[in-house]
Amino acid sequence: MAFNGSLLRLKITPTGGSTPLLVSEETKVSFGAKKETFETTNKDSGPWRKRISSFKSGEIQCEAFINYTAASGHLTYAQLWAMYNGTVSVACAFTTGVTGDFGFTGNFHLTDFNSSGETETGATVSFTLTSDGDVTGAANT
Repeated sequence: MAFNGSLLRLKITPTGGSTPLLVSEETKVSFGAKKETFETTNKDSGPWRKRISSFKSGEIQCEAFINYTAASGHLTYAQLWAMYNGTVSVACAFTTGVTGDFGFTGNFHLTDFNSSGETETGATVSFTLTSDGDVTGAANT
């Protein structure tokens, strides 16, 4: 059954934190997974190429309005910058938070950080998180 995309949220446990926080003023979030392969075609393969699975990675992209004073339970702009500037991965969850719905969790590095503002519109931040180790997909409990 289809559901409203507004339910999909990104929660990040900031560097040095213990509680997952929502991204404040989030407007768009996406998760993607990629699997690399390498070719093993040989003289016994016939006309079809053969491949073996190799490395896997996950990526989360998020856009939000910049908020310097986020509400309780939400990440601030400064916390996002600290994660980008840091050297350790952070725990992330991409989920609706609804029991039984499928979501993804894992540790990620904030690898891309962009801020922009146009005349008479809200200033925005966009960032990319790249997986560090396993990404787990499971139903919310």
